[in-house]
Amino acid sequence: VFLSVMGLLTGCAASGPKFAEVMKQTPPLTETQVRVVFLRPNNRYDDYSASKALIRVNDQKPGGLEYGGFLMTDVAAGAVTASTSAWNPLHSPFIGSCTLHLQVSAGTTVYLDVVPRTANVVAGFVGAVVGFALVGALLPTTYGVGEVGQSIVASGAAGAAGAAGAAGATIVTSAESAGKTCGGAFRLALLNPQDAVSQLENLSSSQ
Repeated sequence: VFLSVMGLLTGCAASGPKFAEVMKQTPPLTETQVRVVFLRPNNRYDDYSASKALIRVNDQKPGGLEYGGFLMTDVAAGAVTASTSAWNPLHSPFIGSCTLHLQVSAGTTVYLDVVPRTANVVAGFVGAVVGFALVGALLPTTYGVGEVGQSIVASGAAGAAGAAGAAGATIVTSAESAGKTCGGAFRLALLNPQDAVSQLENLSSSQ
């Protein structure tokens, strides 16, 4: 939980050009293309604010979407499959992802909000609490003061508890997302253009 809060304070925030600047340099769509724009506003709680949301559109991987940023890509019109998941250093298939299938006409711009999934956030909190509790029950509850050996034990205990909390969160969030078309840390929400553009004014390009 502490790490999540710190992520909000020191997270990996987007720092590229603003949307209006990017659009001035972006060529118009061709007659056979559609544009997919992903938004990740920084005005709401995001348990993964310290890392990027991984984005995929059809067979393309436009990149990672940073907290407070936007990311866009142009693809062929027709059937469009967009998906997102949390950054996963182990490339585990059990973390979960959210997939959205759309049918989009040529010349259209689609705006997709990358929204934190409440169920996943709650599951992660519960898993972390359970992990901390299990380790806490196995570790000594009192420590001496000023003795090097005991200081080392205390540090080791804190590290073990932190690792157990992270492991517990991962296990429970993985279980929560198992078998779901829209699982994992985020969900994709289709925005109307007017709402999307008003939000994009305050967002930076994700590098």
